[in-house]
Amino acid sequence: MKKKLIILITILVIIVVGIITFFVITGSSKNKYQNATEYSVGGENIPSVKTVLGDRKVIKSYHENGEVETLTLIFEDNDAEKSAKDYINYLLEEQSYLKMQTENDSIIEAAKNMENKDGLLTVDIELVDNGFKLIIKAGPGKIQVEPIE
Repeated sequence: MKKKLIILITILVIIVVGIITFFVITGSSKNKYQNATEYSVGGENIPSVKTVLGDRKVIKSYHENGEVETLTLIFEDNDAEKSAKDYINYLLEEQSYLKMQTENDSIIEAAKNMENKDGLLTVDIELVDNGFKLIIKAGPGKIQVEPIE
């Protein structure tokens, strides 16, 4: 009887520790991006939403490495449309990004050539329920602007 009780308690402790570890790891990842002054993607630094707009709650975050490194952040924001436009306008006016044409009207996109290596840095913002999604990609590509004659 005592052995069964000890085994049951041990199993419960392992489950509780696992759950706590999961929430600490996922919470610290969101917190890392929520409090950042800039994001690093592909060796490039991009001003954070907090730096440009002030505090916004990060609901989800994903960071994928590969040929195209991608950082996806989903923010909670009651005035998401204004925030999205303000963030993109900051990149256009202060960071030398160019506004890109997209086939999807619900996505605002800006891009620029990477400064530290050959490649392209793109920033997409899409409105979602109760907020906006920020997608930053660094990968192959180049913007080449031809002079108007």
